[in-house]
Amino acid sequence: MHILLVEDEVRLAENVAADLRETPGYAVDCASDGQIGASLASNRCYDLIILDLMPAQRPASVEPVIALRAD
Repeated sequence: MHILLVEDEVRLAENVAADLRETPGYAVDCASDGQIGASLASNRCYDLIILDLMPAQRPASVEPVIALRAD
């Protein structure tokens, strides 16, 4: 399973990604904001996208990833 984790808190993202990677067959890519996440998602097919809907740094940065759902 290929997972994209979009999370602006680096320490939290690292911990979640490490936990997910312990599961056999899971691969995790991380993005620190929605623009990076949207770029990754447009170039690769993910089975699951985990998205921080309340980013502390730039609240509008989730919009690009949410727009992927509409596509």
